Amino acid sequence: MSDWDEYAEGWNDNPDVVEYAENAFNSLLEIITLNHLNILDFGCGTGNLSERMAPFADQIVATDTSEQMIAVLTAKNLGNVDAHVLDIVGSDLKALPAFARKFDLITASSVMAFVEDYKETLCALRPLLAPNGTIVQWDWLKTGDEESFGFNSEKILASYQYAGYQLPAITHPFSISSDMGTMKVIMAVARP
Repeated sequence: MSDWDEYAEGWNDNPDVVEYAENAFNSLLEIITLNHLNILDFGCGTGNLSERMAPFADQIVATDTSEQMIAVLTAKNLGNVDAHVLDIVGSDLKALPAFARKFDLITASSVMAFVEDYKETLCALRPLLAPNGTIVQWDWLKTGDEESFGFNSEKILASYQYAGYQLPAITHPFSISSDMGTMKVIMAVARP
């Protein structure tokens, strides 16, 4: 059981979650055409981003470690979304038909800060990309102090370099305002 299972039922009712997915999708459309792409939505949660990409994509493989999050996504009945409860790192993906072909695009929306080993996760995702593929990551921008949550540009650059990607383009495409204040999002776009 994943720690995220308990959040699945009301996840899509959270306006911040919906706003984040909408902003991530809009920032994605500014950099890539989604038509006919084979996409991996890594750490998809309840599929808010997958749902937005589905009308354009050829196929989306959506993965998350939470059974309940995947159950919510599956209930959306998106015909071209193949959802899997799966931890990419350490899994034998060759045995899964969904991973038979490489991905034109890998998205990772607000998930990398929660993986056990960020660098190793990037290493595991790299061979899944087609030669001209793109990986796009959105996460919270780490603010000043060492204890704060998220990523700064330096950590992202070092991690992508470690994993053998071309150095990513890094932007700050949007912010989310809530009762807890305004939090900026950092976005990295890289190729293998």
